[in-house]
Amino acid sequence: MHRGNGSGRRFGTKVEKYVRSILHLPRRMLATTTTETTQGENVVEKPTLGTEIIDQNESFAYVRDECIPYLVSRPIPEGKMLRKVVVTTVSKDQGWSSHLEDYGTYRNSWTWFELSVGPSTKGSEEKWRGVVVRNLHAHQSFKEHTIEISDRELYEKAESGDVLTVWALAKFSGWTNIVKKVTIRYVVG
Repeated sequence: MHRGNGSGRRFGTKVEKYVRSILHLPRRMLATTTTETTQGENVVEKPTLGTEIIDQNESFAYVRDECIPYLVSRPIPEGKMLRKVVVTTVSKDQGWSSHLEDYGTYRNSWTWFELSVGPSTKGSEEKWRGVVVRNLHAHQSFKEHTIEISDRELYEKAESGDVLTVWALAKFSGWTNIVKKVTIRYVVG
């Protein structure tokens, strides 16, 4: 979908704008702070968001008409605040449907991913949950989507000890979310 270029700018595409309109995602993420460090005579600006933590699952999953927790992150470290979350998915749907006009678009795609935050104890209620990305409709090849989560409510509700969970979903008979890999990168400070 979109990838940062290190400067906080995002690359806009028609697909990104379409997905953002469906998911009602804001255009900007929380602002990052920068600090100056010297490198010889030059001054270089580097983001100072905090510690980056990466969790990944690379086992194939075939999700049919259900919702499964595909990847659960390590808990947010004690005394730290969640500053940034980036989810990368590599997946596709079953590769066919009876809606030929939607092939290769995100319309009427019934395979998708959601992200939630909540306590790490089983049976605890989630504090926040939202759609991350849908698969392309009836797409034959795996597609990688990288999404930076910009919903402020997520960052306001996340606390030390909470975990981030990426859910793989498929709805309706015949729809299959074929997951190859999911990565959660998050920054705490």
